[in-house]
Amino acid sequence: MKPSESDYPSIALYISTDPSGAKTLHITGEVELSTCSTFRSSLVSCIAGLNTQLTIDLTHVEFMDSSGLHALMEATRTIRKQGGSVCLRNPSHVVHRLLEISGLLGCFQITD
Repeated sequence: MKPSESDYPSIALYISTDPSGAKTLHITGEVELSTCSTFRSSLVSCIAGLNTQLTIDLTHVEFMDSSGLHALMEATRTIRKQGGSVCLRNPSHVVHRLLEISGLLGCFQITD
């Protein structure tokens, strides 16, 4: 039996900017090896020259593996070097658990 497209992980992302210039990256779906390049590209677009806060809305993330976690950490290091910060908004249970298990929960500002 051949897998259908719905059997493959999917991800949807969009970026919003508030009047102060702060950006929010909204993510829906699964952040894993096959979707991570799309996630990483969106992060790079968001942080290019950004020296304010980047909020990453993780409310609708159904799954995240170590490749997604690695991309988050890379983006955080880059934006901090530029004088900005990263805030994770409402991480889903699976993302919160991944951060907890990896010992990285304290590396991020987390809001609801």
